[in-house]
Amino acid sequence: MFPLNIPTYSYTVEYMNTPTPTPRPGRRRRHNDTDWPRTGETLRQIRIDRDITQAQLATAIGFRHQGAIAQIELGLKPLTDGKLLKAARYLDVQPLAIRRPEPGATEDDA
Repeated sequence: MFPLNIPTYSYTVEYMNTPTPTPRPGRRRRHNDTDWPRTGETLRQIRIDRDITQAQLATAIGFRHQGAIAQIELGLKPLTDGKLLKAARYLDVQPLAIRRPEPGATEDDA
């Protein structure tokens, strides 16, 4: 029979050895929140005090699903500055009431 000259290929998993890409220069964070869980907890307290559901708040501030509000309230996702302003307007509170400073902090610290 004829000898088969089938080329052999060596497969390497290069994508696992590549470093994580760094963010592009000039990209800015869309939030200034350093304590996501605290902000989410406060948002939840204010929302419940006003008898507003997660779905109602999500629709009012521009989310498609109430799950986004649930993630924010659980501290899994940050509340962006734009959504913070919309939430504050809808809940009729100041944005600082939602993203409250740490206990004992003064306005001079901010």
